[in-house]
Amino acid sequence: AEVEYRKAIDISQRLTNESSDLSPLHQLMSRQFLGIQRTSFGNLLAAINKPVEAEAQYGIAIDIQRELVDSHPQVTVFAHNLAASYVSLSETLAGNGKPAEALKVRKLAKAIQQKLVDTEPSVTAYQEHLFNNLYYIGHLLKQAGKHDEGLASIGASLTIRKRMADKYNDKPKFHSLLAAAYNDFGNALQRAGKLDESIDAYETALAIQRKVVDALPTALEPLPYLAAHHMNIGSI
Repeated sequence: AEVEYRKAIDISQRLTNESSDLSPLHQLMSRQFLGIQRTSFGNLLAAINKPVEAEAQYGIAIDIQRELVDSHPQVTVFAHNLAASYVSLSETLAGNGKPAEALKVRKLAKAIQQKLVDTEPSVTAYQEHLFNNLYYIGHLLKQAGKHDEGLASIGASLTIRKRMADKYNDKPKFHSLLAAAYNDFGNALQRAGKLDESIDAYETALAIQRKVVDALPTALEPLPYLAAHHMNIGSI
């Protein structure tokens, strides 16, 4: 796979380098595609335990995507791709024993994702990506000994789940996700020694998930989560 990726990138890089005969739109598209390819190749290299080479590919992708964002700030997909590359780089840095650098990069992604959510609040995917990033930032902060900041970040991710459940009130899926977020927040509170607050979070998760089960009496998917909420309450 690595060899084929390198061949594909060589072709795309050549196309980008010789794109003066292309229309402005196709020049942009070739740059965008090259950035996405570089990030994908970085993901592959990280997966086969070549973190240094992966970081280099992410760096090239980020340079390409930052240039696109700077020159075309109104094109949200460019900003989305840049944030995704930051997240991929952060995961590799964290896995390679560089949590401080990973946290710094995650925060760069968060700033972009927050702007995307503010600009296009109706795009569910942008909300989801910001939720995930806030959650992992919270855990990186806690690992760095910044427990209160970590809990605040995880709490901010919970706010996104609340907003989505309110918006899609008739869709049980979003309520189940909200319950899971409360459960995760309860776990973080329990590890921080805030047992009363963690019980409140678990009980809120249980109440929400029970409504999901009642709304979907034949569905099996929510049942493991419902059982987990009971277990968590019983563990304290």
